[in-house]
This record gives sequence, structure tokens and C-alpha cells, in this order.
Amino acid sequence: MLMLGRRCLSLNHPGLAWSVERQAIRRPVNRNLFNVQPSIQRRPLRLEPIKAVKMASGPPYHALTYYTFYTPNGLKPAIVLEELGLDYKCELVDITKNVQKEDWYLKINPNGRIPALKDGDLRVFESGAIMLYLTDKYDPDKKISYPYGTPDYYEMMSWLMFQMGGAACCPQN
Repeated sequence: MLMLGRRCLSLNHPGLAWSVERQAIRRPVNRNLFNVQPSIQRRPLRLEPIKAVKMASGPPYHALTYYTFYTPNGLKPAIVLEELGLDYKCELVDITKNVQKEDWYLKINPNGRIPALKDGDLRVFESGAIMLYLTDKYDPDKKISYPYGTPDYYEMMSWLMFQMGGAACCPQN
């Protein structure tokens, strides 16, 4: 336990920090945070790279299907698709009717959120991941992105992560 004046943070539950009043009676702290049984063996950490699975042909497959709805996150990758001049099929996923939670869509995006992109059999979901995929695979001339490792690339990545963090499109005064 971490004591902060009369309050303490208890780390007895994985992933949560509980703020509780300090009590006169001390209870034993559960050191086994993840409730792992001693008889369970843990897998060793894999240090060598995982071998890539060979597909018939690697991406880009040029068979793009974009799943979206009329939301800010749904529009961001669409802008990249348009700026790159790519041919793609757009499928509207009506989030007002919970279509994104249906089994067919959960196979594309297990989070049950929009947007998502399929390029052949390859799936990519979350707006930032889709934008990175599109620029990595479909922008070899760097029309809307920057070469990896340059200062401009890291500036671009900073703004990409900023938009993914849930910041509003227009800053408040």
C-alpha cells in the first residue's frame, strides 16, 4: 500500500487503484495480484522474432473495403483514402442500431467499433492503425506522409497519436 496522508492507494486488484480511508485494523495485503495458482506454469518470454505467415501475395491487395459511419473517427481514414486517390468500397455500419456488435462485424473488428478496413483478407481497425497502414502500403512516393526516421516523420507520428488520444477537433479557449 502507498500511504498518502490519511488516504492510501491499494494495489490489491490488477489494473485498478482504489482510494480508501485508512483503517486502524490492518488487513493482510494480497500479494498475488493476478490470482495465479502456483501450479500454473508461465510461458517463457519469446525473444526471437515470430516467423511471418506466407500469404498468396503480400499486401497491398488493392481490394479495399472501408467500414465506417458518420463520426469524426470514421472520417479520418476516409480522408487518407481520398488523398491517396485509392479505389475502395465503402460499407456503412450503422452504430445507432448496434450493427458494429453483430458477429459478422466482430470478425473484422473484435472491438466492435468503427472504423475498420479490409484489404483482401487482411483486416486493420482503429483510425490511427488504418491511416498508418494506408500510408505504409499505398504512399510509396510520400505524397501525404514522410520517410521513416526523419524529424518530419516523428512530428507526423506525434500528431497522429494526439488525434487518437481523444482530443477534440477544435481546442477550447
